[in-house]
Amino acid sequence: MNTQLDPIWDECDQLPDGECTLDWAIKNAGELMAKNYKEYEGICVKYLTGNAALFKNWPADYKNNLVNHEILFMHFQSNVTYRQYGITPDEKKSEIDGALKYLEKCRTIYALRKPYKEG
Repeated sequence: MNTQLDPIWDECDQLPDGECTLDWAIKNAGELMAKNYKEYEGICVKYLTGNAALFKNWPADYKNNLVNHEILFMHFQSNVTYRQYGITPDEKKSEIDGALKYLEKCRTIYALRKPYKEG
């Protein structure tokens, strides 16, 4: 998934785990998790939060595109469809569809994160 984090997770997966985990394994896991968090923070700075982040403005740009273009187009398209059938257009449907589309994209991005592994 991520070439920077995968080796850390692979090493962590090799450690013994369970109720009677040995102290050295617990210590190593803690060190690996600290290393993982540091690497992850670096990735976040590089892609999302740093001043020169590659995708810093992406969520806002995507939202602006939805609001200024796609929602207006969906609204126009639904009004045409409604009129064909003699139905009064629902003014909020396009906004709701746009919000759902934005939330779905956010969910997709969030799902790219490395999942937390429980015991």
